[in-house]
Amino acid sequence: MMLPLMLVAIGYTLPPSSHAESEIVIHAEPKSIYSFLNTPGNHPLWAPWVYNPQQPAELEISGSAEGKEAKLYWRNTDNGLLSDKITNGETTITSSIPYKFLTGDLVFNNVPTASYKFTIYNNKANTQARILFQYQSLEKGPMNRLSATMFGNDIKSELDMSLNRLKSIAETVSD
Repeated sequence: MMLPLMLVAIGYTLPPSSHAESEIVIHAEPKSIYSFLNTPGNHPLWAPWVYNPQQPAELEISGSAEGKEAKLYWRNTDNGLLSDKITNGETTITSSIPYKFLTGDLVFNNVPTASYKFTIYNNKANTQARILFQYQSLEKGPMNRLSATMFGNDIKSELDMSLNRLKSIAETVSD
């Protein structure tokens, strides 16, 4: 009986967020790569927060189409088996410096959930870039904090897959 209470108490003392990151080298012009990152309308093609070819979603862009304050809203239109997942969300680009980095915030089901940052390191010839994708999630409740501390942020594999999708798209477009 005491162990669950102790775990909850420990959970309350832990940081309220966890961090995951991934990186990849993409053989395409940094300008092209940046366009995919900086345009929320392109996020359904690759981003882990909205990419799901099996789950239809209604999409809406608000504000400008790209750059700071550009927003993408999505709403799940499937009431079937997949509806237990995140059904509504939005991403907002919060800062954007062309071809260098950008940051954004994520809201899932009307709850601020995470922030992300992309840093672009391009080569001198501007023919490829190393992309660093950092994701920080806000952990809800003491048990989620404890789990994130013990096992790490579970989105790392999703970051890897999304960067591979981004690489495939950017390299195909640049060919």
